[in-house]
Amino acid sequence: MNNKIYKILVVDDQYENIFFISNIFKEYKKNYTIIHALSGETAWDIILKEIPDLILSDWDMPEKDGLELLLQLKSESRTKNIPFIMFTGRMMDGKFLEQALQAGANDFLRKPIETVELLARVGAVLKLYDLINQDRIQQKNDLALYSTIFLKYKQFLSKTEDKVSKILSFANKNNIKELSNQLLKEIESFKNETSFNRFSHYYNEKFPGFEQRLVNQFPMLNSTELTICLLLKAGMSSKEIAETMLMQSGSIKTARYRLRRKFNLKGNESLSYFLNKI
Repeated sequence: MNNKIYKILVVDDQYENIFFISNIFKEYKKNYTIIHALSGETAWDIILKEIPDLILSDWDMPEKDGLELLLQLKSESRTKNIPFIMFTGRMMDGKFLEQALQAGANDFLRKPIETVELLARVGAVLKLYDLINQDRIQQKNDLALYSTIFLKYKQFLSKTEDKVSKILSFANKNNIKELSNQLLKEIESFKNETSFNRFSHYYNEKFPGFEQRLVNQFPMLNSTELTICLLLKAGMSSKEIAETMLMQSGSIKTARYRLRRKFNLKGNESLSYFLNKI
């Protein structure tokens, strides 16, 4: 049984509509906490502070209407994944429904709002949101595993280079044979690293062909830059990437700057958005 308390933001310039919706949740859904805003501007301030689990917003409001609020929500990395249900008593035509869904709304309700329909649609959106969020967490865990293996791979290559250098420097054939056999065993062991193979399969399923397309278009990327691109593609923040790759935040910032230069991005172009188009 799901005991999570969901925080729902209701946005409407008419308080009686907020009161009506709040009472429905209060009567039928004890695991919903309702917060509200009487304008799109106020709603945005609340969203940044509270980060609600779901937003229910009227479309037709003065100053910042529901569609403008939705577009602003989807433009920010911190808020773009918050589910959004639009409701309206005026924009009833199908073209408005299409416009709201294309802007990123998860669902659309028409006034007057029916209790059963409201509860059903909110429940369905929150259930889907939970599943997507669980998948996102699993994805980040898998990517953390990949980065750990990547570091192990770099360490292995470094050690291998040292041993090859020693082999080349030895004149004694017995020493050469011993080191060569040791090196071959370590290479074979690393080739059979199941966690590395498992992640490679996982990543290729999630983003088929992305890594190869990236390498083909930008062959100048080094291994660290390529890994950062993969993690950004999967939605990880710079802080999460730094923690995963055991790097300083400043190093990730520098790497992102260099990537922007290599991709020839302008100041207002998003690196993550660019990678998502590849």
